[in-house]
Amino acid sequence: MLDTLVAIAKLDHPGETSDDLAFSMLYGSLPDGIGPEHLKASCGDQTSIRKFNDRLAIAVPFEQKVWHVWLFDRVPPVTELPQLAQKVSQLSKSLWGGVTPDLRKAPKDTNTVDLVLSRLAETKKRDAKTVYQHIANAAVEASLAEKMVVGQFKNGRFKIIAMTDQRMAPIVDEIGTIVRKVADAGDTHRHVAVSDLSDDALDEAMLAEMAQSDGMTINLAADDHIAFVAFGADRESLESEFATLRKVAKLARHKHRLPSLRSEMKRAAFFIAAAGLLVWLALPAPLRVTVTALSEPQSTRVLSLPVGAFLDRMNVQVGDVVQKGDVIAELRAPDLEEQRLTYRLEKKVEEVAAQTALSENDYGAYLLSQQKLKAADARLDSLDRRIASLTFTAPISGRIVQSLAGDGLGGFHQLGEAIAMIQPDAQFSVLLTVSRVDAALLKPGQTGEVWFRGIPRQTWSFETRTPVTKTVNPANAEESLTLRGDLMGENQETLFAGLSGFGKIDVGKEMRAKVYGRYVIEFLRTKAWTWFDLRF
Repeated sequence: MLDTLVAIAKLDHPGETSDDLAFSMLYGSLPDGIGPEHLKASCGDQTSIRKFNDRLAIAVPFEQKVWHVWLFDRVPPVTELPQLAQKVSQLSKSLWGGVTPDLRKAPKDTNTVDLVLSRLAETKKRDAKTVYQHIANAAVEASLAEKMVVGQFKNGRFKIIAMTDQRMAPIVDEIGTIVRKVADAGDTHRHVAVSDLSDDALDEAMLAEMAQSDGMTINLAADDHIAFVAFGADRESLESEFATLRKVAKLARHKHRLPSLRSEMKRAAFFIAAAGLLVWLALPAPLRVTVTALSEPQSTRVLSLPVGAFLDRMNVQVGDVVQKGDVIAELRAPDLEEQRLTYRLEKKVEEVAAQTALSENDYGAYLLSQQKLKAADARLDSLDRRIASLTFTAPISGRIVQSLAGDGLGGFHQLGEAIAMIQPDAQFSVLLTVSRVDAALLKPGQTGEVWFRGIPRQTWSFETRTPVTKTVNPANAEESLTLRGDLMGENQETLFAGLSGFGKIDVGKEMRAKVYGRYVIEFLRTKAWTWFDLRF
């Protein structure tokens, strides 16, 4: 009778009035002329049967105020109706309620459908392999066949999904050949005994012999892909049983269910969230370029060596605040001191020569000695100034941002080397290194924010001062794109030169989807142009 099943509807009565009724299809569709209002009349406290012209409806109470209404395409004899109603009730509870039929109360010749329902009620997995395996095993347990193969026949190919005896694995190709032969002949049900050696049945008989069975039965359906191959069946009239099993398999694997209120709310929330996300991505958002940053003083006074000298004393270190005139460092140049001693000795000699010429009334020699004495004094004054310049004093008040290390006392330092760097006020700039993808977006006058390592929970605003330029690191000849910016605001006293960090520069507004996906878009633009000569 299940082969005449047209539809299964679910009626839900959540309210207090009979008109407050929810309707959905579990299987199939309602034929013309029958609507939910017709099925509603069949719903009662117990399983009820109602006739609609030449169709039959069976309403099964499933849960509180919930019914499953099964609609069949024909009306069976009256004597079969109680058994059909009981079977429909078992199917509803087994397929959707997870209730296992009580086989202890069933007769010894329990049919295959009852066994299948008991297996399906015990498992939540309803994929093709599980359902087909339950059907094959139940067919053997109910003595429908000695061996059973269930598969799918589609597009001229037969794929075995479940079998009850793995010893049939060597003949699976032959089984597929026979199934295709029956399908090509237009047959939907064919039984061949092992003793039938006619030309048309010889292949099937030989295959039954290989399976060590008395016969072979093949059942197909024009409107369904499920194929049954039974070995050892003791009768030919198995077509109705196979039709019932095929319907049970379709119902067990049918994926349409009445969505609950919770699932409907989840689905609505998903679509609302998706729509909100699309709107949010379409709205404009600030476009910020991320750069690496290095702190630098905005203005400094550098104290450099006028000559090569040795460090005698270093009175300051980085971070110290000095006043104008404070001694920063003292250095010593032995060669200059040696020259001063030489010039002083030469001056003494010329003084003696001048006195001698004066005593001898040699006025010409006296004038020459006086000229040499003046030249010696000039050289000594120059040397004294150079030696005095090796004692460095602060030309301005400020903070030391760079100095020679104190542990380098006694070391020699070359001409032009910086002894110290003084920052007159706590104003810093930043050297920003930018990627080549972002370089075209940057220009002077843009604002941003920078964060330095080692200084938590504090950021500084800045404004770009220079355009992007290419710089080369002299140490490794590495090229980079850089620009400079000036920090703005107070509280720069905690900074010092050489701090590294990251900055973000505001370059305008774009659609949020473009802001978040601009690197992907740039990559696609590059590949589209290089590969396909496309421009966008």
